[in-house]
Amino acid sequence: VVVHPCHGGVAPSGKGGKKGPSTIGAEKESNKMFQCATPEDLIRLITKGQPLLPSYYTTCLRLNRQGPPPLARAAAAVPLMDPETFATALKNSATDPGTLFVDTREAPEFHQEFLLGSVNIPMGTNDGLHELSAELENHEGMFNLWLGRIAPADVRLYIITDPGRERDAFLRLARAGLDTNVQGVLNGGFPSAPKAAPRVSHDRVKPGELAQRQEEGAVVLDVREVPEFTNPKGGHLKGAYNIPFPKLRSAIPQLKAQFPGKQFVVYCAGGFRSTTAAAMLHAHGLTATDVEGGYTLIKGELAEDQKAYEMDLRIEP
Repeated sequence: VVVHPCHGGVAPSGKGGKKGPSTIGAEKESNKMFQCATPEDLIRLITKGQPLLPSYYTTCLRLNRQGPPPLARAAAAVPLMDPETFATALKNSATDPGTLFVDTREAPEFHQEFLLGSVNIPMGTNDGLHELSAELENHEGMFNLWLGRIAPADVRLYIITDPGRERDAFLRLARAGLDTNVQGVLNGGFPSAPKAAPRVSHDRVKPGELAQRQEEGAVVLDVREVPEFTNPKGGHLKGAYNIPFPKLRSAIPQLKAQFPGKQFVVYCAGGFRSTTAAAMLHAHGLTATDVEGGYTLIKGELAEDQKAYEMDLRIEP
């Protein structure tokens, strides 16, 4: 009997990886889930090493039960916002923790110049229906998933795009049930933002410079998931604090209190999550940068005594 996969390993709750059709007989012989003797064993197998539950899952569960509204309705209701109104909302967001400004341009463009108070989650270049990949760091077409990992369910969203991609961004958010959170999409994209809106740039740290920054007193944050941080095959930089990416926003008050006046250097696996994380710290008044290439490149620069493999340092928000 032929069985087809119903879930992709690229999603946070996926466990099967990138696998095509199979048969019941083949699965009974090779699938570890069939080897579980009790329901408890199965639960342990499925949940081991899973990333934190994205906040938007509660919204998706509700929409899956009651049925989402037609996508065409969302397509006709993109809340374009004029630049002056958008800039005012951005200025007011400094005292409003319930808002999040998201710049969807590619990371190199964002690093050159971005609006102070915004974070970067690149939208990618395709329509979001990409070939599945088991790589957690692969962001192409996964804009809505990454945004859902850091945004509270009731967050009010403001979106910045490349010119002409306003509708595309809104539709991708609709696929995750986040379209109703969007208060405004900057009409005309980033180039139309008023020149008076504060702008900053972002210089990234090379992997070989990280140890020196650490010696100079910088606080190093590893925003990977706990299983990545403690992975015995790779480990992490000794002295780095682990705050998983979805928890960083809620940990910022603790970082301010624990490390007043310090510079923060952030890294993840490949440099995608760390870009967003560093911009988030910037938005809350902290001095931050991130490491180009992430731990994938960092570990090649480290001597063995500079690595750690246990949960030695952690900040609990």
